[in-house]
Amino acid sequence: MFRFAPSSIILALVLCLASATASPAHLGSLSYSQLRMEGSHILYRLRFAAHLIPGTGPAMEGKLVRTDIVRMEPRLLEWLANSVRIESGTTPCVPSIADTMGPDANDDLEVVLDFACRGPVDGMRLAFNAFDRQLPDYQNIVAVETGTRKFGFVLSQASPRLNIPAAHTDQAAGEPGPGFFTLGIGHILGGFDHLLFLLGLLLLGGTLSRLALVVTSFTLAHSITLALSALGLFRLPAEPVELAIALSIVWVGAERLVRTSHDRRLPLAFGFGLMHGFAFADLLGRSGLEQSEMLGPLLGFNLGVEAGQLLVIVPALVLLGLLRTRSRADMFERVLAWLLVAVGLAWATERAATLLA
Repeated sequence: MFRFAPSSIILALVLCLASATASPAHLGSLSYSQLRMEGSHILYRLRFAAHLIPGTGPAMEGKLVRTDIVRMEPRLLEWLANSVRIESGTTPCVPSIADTMGPDANDDLEVVLDFACRGPVDGMRLAFNAFDRQLPDYQNIVAVETGTRKFGFVLSQASPRLNIPAAHTDQAAGEPGPGFFTLGIGHILGGFDHLLFLLGLLLLGGTLSRLALVVTSFTLAHSITLALSALGLFRLPAEPVELAIALSIVWVGAERLVRTSHDRRLPLAFGFGLMHGFAFADLLGRSGLEQSEMLGPLLGFNLGVEAGQLLVIVPALVLLGLLRTRSRADMFERVLAWLLVAVGLAWATERAATLLA
């Protein structure tokens, strides 16, 4: 007869997260594009992982060099002309490659397309499906510059089109909508290091009100640095931030194993939460949006991150509560804590090597 085993479920989740994080981080499911209207031309700048070019693939990551990109420009143009389509009025605009940059050390490639339209740009329609085959879950953050303002949008396979009516070309092109909210949810659910840190906080135990206070401290901290960094008020380089996040996982695992008489969870959850917020902000910081236009996307993204946290915390608390009613629960929690320490140390070693390289 089947028996519900919360310990097995929790262990399977931790092992899945650990194995996922052992693979190269961020295989390019997120890309960025910027559009600027200039008379009868639309300049379109797309930044993405170079190995997503059809015919390359993840096995080529880190192997493409500048000469490869120059040689591939005709194929690049053919691919992008078929997967990024822009119309002004009712007439398609014709693209040509204006520039290419990269790939850089992170495998990021930037391609600038010059879309020539028949007359002055009068409204615009964009259809984007560049990564439908390679990455069905891709998201593309678009910064549209119309006159003196920029507006942020999120395109995906489920929502691949953007319309800017003629009457809005120098005004608000509509609010950012729910795209940044869903982007925040997806970012936290795909951020396995953030999820492991949250699980570690829950493993530290305590009353429900105490756990709520610890998680709130973490949430408040990462919301502060997310806002500061996304608005360009204070930023940290990505490499030391990623190293600090790996060490935060080591800390929560070790804290569960040691169980000192001093409860340091609140200050440390807040301190490490500041680091996690800088990591969240890196996504918005590369969007190309101006600080004055960042408030809407920032609010939507942060609310999405908090909603994603709840989707993880609530079932995890239920499973841990059920687990603690069973025998040998302490032994199993210690096994989970050791796993967190091991995974965190592996990441910290890898990220420290990258930082020192």
